[in-house]
Amino acid sequence: MVASEYGRAIEVMNRAAERGVDFRNLHTQLAQAHYRNGDTDAALREIRLAVEENPRLASPHAVLAGLLAETGEYQEARAEYREALSLTQDPRLRARLEDELRALEGLR
Repeated sequence: MVASEYGRAIEVMNRAAERGVDFRNLHTQLAQAHYRNGDTDAALREIRLAVEENPRLASPHAVLAGLLAETGEYQEARAEYREALSLTQDPRLRARLEDELRALEGLR
């Protein structure tokens, strides 16, 4: 997608949310659209909402961890990766999360 399409996707998803449309992973999808549209702050806000709504799902924690790592919030990113690890039994996801954690070793 080009940036204008992400902007349009954000508008559509926000209108759906305002109307009370309940579709799965709204905040995660909004976070991804904001990120791809270059708005990391909005992406962080949305993914934090996804974590609040689904605290027992590993994927929102993993997405939040990745965004935090990218913005230099390494300590919080490590905590979110550890939380995601505690919530999943999927061996592929576990391996990826463990790799991400190792990559953050030594970063402050």
